[in-house]
Amino acid sequence: MCLEIGLGFDSNTVIGRHDSCQEFISAASFFAYLRDNESSKASMTIECAGMCQNCESGCSYLYLIRIYESKAMNLIFCLCFETEVAVYYEEALKALNSPFLKDHFDERWKNHVQFKAALFYSEACVRHEENDTIPAKLQG
Repeated sequence: MCLEIGLGFDSNTVIGRHDSCQEFISAASFFAYLRDNESSKASMTIECAGMCQNCESGCSYLYLIRIYESKAMNLIFCLCFETEVAVYYEEALKALNSPFLKDHFDERWKNHVQFKAALFYSEACVRHEENDTIPAKLQG
């Protein structure tokens, strides 16, 4: 439900992006709760709840990035957020490829998550280059 509400806000305005971000954080919190407390009772595995939490967290960070960009704030924050989004999607992809989930999701969804991980990692690399820093993944 939070996902649907989050997508309903106007992403062209700072207030809309902020409200969307809050809804995605709520959705991520819900999936974290399910993963930690209710997965044995619910029809969702720990791995699936964790994967959903990572995707929702990635979405919330995406809106944070857009808020910081629109306010022309310190883009180092955007770099950190993009790196974090890439990690969230990489973790979601690992979960999707795990034995528990690999046969339950369409290949297009896996490709989408893989694309998001690569996209945000490459955006972080570009920002690192612009700021003359080297991402930790590329160091020694």
